[in-house]
Amino acid sequence: MPCNLRRHMKNQCGSLKKYKCPYCKLESKMKYDMKKHVSRMHPESIEEFCRLYKSTLYKDQCAK
Repeated sequence: MPCNLRRHMKNQCGSLKKYKCPYCKLESKMKYDMKKHVSRMHPESIEEFCRLYKSTLYKDQCAK
């Protein structure tokens, strides 16, 4: 099974949205999608977001 299909099956098919934006009602199934959302829709809150979610996933956004 190709890697993209495996990832899709794991993250999209039947899984619940477990990542919630602390600034609005958006929910996401993947951390990466939440990172993109916060950096695009809530850029003024990125420093607070970095303090709340200390993670290497958000390292590029927190370095700004």
